[in-house]
Amino acid sequence: MESINLYRYFKRLEAFEVGHQHAVTLSDVAERFFSSPRHTRSILKHLSQAEWITWVPRAGRNQRSTLIRLLSEGEVKRRIASQWVKEGKYDRALEFLDNDQVAFGQLLQQTSGAKITEGRVNVQLTYNRPLTRLVPHIPHRNSERFLNRQLYSCLVSMDKAGELKPDVAHHWEVDPSFQVWTFYIRPSVFFDNGDRVDAKTIKSLLLQLQQHRYYANELDHLESIDVKPPYVMTINLSRPDRGFAALLTDLKYSIQPPEQLAQNDRNIVGSGVFSLNNHSEQVLSLVANEQYFGLRALTDNVTIWSLDGSIEKVTERDAACAHRVSPTIKRIEPSSRSTISHPAIDFDQNELLSATSRARIEDGCLFLLFNQYGRALTYPQRRWFSETLCGENVWHQLTLDQRTFGAEIASNFFPFWHNVKRIHTAQPVDLPETIQIAFYAHPGVLRSADAAKKILERQGVKVELNLYKFHEFIEKAMAEGFEEELIMSSLNLDDNRQVSALLFFLSDPVLHSAIGKQASDCLISEIDKIRASSKPSDYLKQLEQLGSLLIHEGLASPMFHHRQTLSFHGILKGVEITTWGWPQLRDVWSVD
Repeated sequence: MESINLYRYFKRLEAFEVGHQHAVTLSDVAERFFSSPRHTRSILKHLSQAEWITWVPRAGRNQRSTLIRLLSEGEVKRRIASQWVKEGKYDRALEFLDNDQVAFGQLLQQTSGAKITEGRVNVQLTYNRPLTRLVPHIPHRNSERFLNRQLYSCLVSMDKAGELKPDVAHHWEVDPSFQVWTFYIRPSVFFDNGDRVDAKTIKSLLLQLQQHRYYANELDHLESIDVKPPYVMTINLSRPDRGFAALLTDLKYSIQPPEQLAQNDRNIVGSGVFSLNNHSEQVLSLVANEQYFGLRALTDNVTIWSLDGSIEKVTERDAACAHRVSPTIKRIEPSSRSTISHPAIDFDQNELLSATSRARIEDGCLFLLFNQYGRALTYPQRRWFSETLCGENVWHQLTLDQRTFGAEIASNFFPFWHNVKRIHTAQPVDLPETIQIAFYAHPGVLRSADAAKKILERQGVKVELNLYKFHEFIEKAMAEGFEEELIMSSLNLDDNRQVSALLFFLSDPVLHSAIGKQASDCLISEIDKIRASSKPSDYLKQLEQLGSLLIHEGLASPMFHHRQTLSFHGILKGVEITTWGWPQLRDVWSVD
């Protein structure tokens, strides 16, 4: 009997208290079921097999049998809905739960993982905020950048050592001046809508990107692009750029239809290993791109549910971090869970030490910027604030507040750079009476901002915290800039680490909106020199002195490196944690 029909009969037993023995006759139950005695026996048998009740019949006319209702109505509904979720019948499950987002979210978390349905590998994940439109030409948070990498390809790619690898372009060459770059495009490369990707398409895309402010510091030397149809493209630069091909490995140079730059539709067209099937406020679904020119993904379908923030008992100010494990929700063997959290609070130690949990420190940090526009702080004041709000002090306050998260103290922008020592100043400093701190909605940033406020107010400085949504934070940086004296932000490098780091210092809108025109111009000039003379594999080494300079000048102060943890329990096979803290979706496979 179908579960929904069985449930309708079960509801008619609601008068019997759960967990108690009840002496009833078969005719009594048949009357409740509006059914014949024979059919009632069949229904009771199915209910017993489903383990919703215990039925002990007694032989003989008018003999009283024993009925024990094992589950409440709500528990039965969750069991049925859980089975439908496993079968991918999400709409039916949500409707059956009376659109209870909290209960539905709990079921999604409990059933997350990889499974095979009709020979296809399906991965289901949960996420605790809606995912924004997935296009590469606007700044994104960490998770959206990861998903963009799944949906788009680039002209070339980069390995961990900073060496270039073919992607959409199978070959490239440059003249001795490093000003003329020629790329040879693979034949038979298509967007996931079936349109061809050729040299003309990529030329149009690059010329349109050049007009965007987000690309101004990177493409100001692009003079012209010549195309020899259909697959040869020559780019002419006004000055040497030894790493121009490496620049095109970045997510923001992902290959998309040029006309998509002027659109606002969530249903995008990509060129990557996955294509977008559906994107709403509640759910994002990806399918393996059958037209992808490279190795097809092992995974056929990926469904990512954006859960209501109330599921994790967080406020709007907290509800922004990917994959955070909630202490208020019982974890029932999820197959994969990527968290930015505090292991001492959120994980059992045995789980942390198991072979199925892997952790990494992100290639980036949470940092403080000292705004050089508006009511700028003096250099002695900036040194004082940097010292007072160093990672050690903020962490101590977080510990007192019992609000720590997975992190390590940062002394530079990246954990692999040398520590920048802070020289303690004993000189008295005139402090402002009030200070404003701008930050965006992310739990680690929020908690650090609250801790900073408590530290400063103990020193007699009144603090106003100004929270922005991420897109508002970026838009403000790219438009009028911030009025706040302190700005709290974060960065995390993508899989092309060397170029990703270079583009942060060259083009990050928040960084350049705060450090002042003189420092911004100097930074751009120095990076242009690096681009002209250095191999991309040397970028990180060359950039370290510039990052250290920003810290010494009192313009930036790194605080924490996030700890990212990917846990799975033998259900996902061949999965590695990526630089974004997500599992490598294209390589997920499963067995029955």
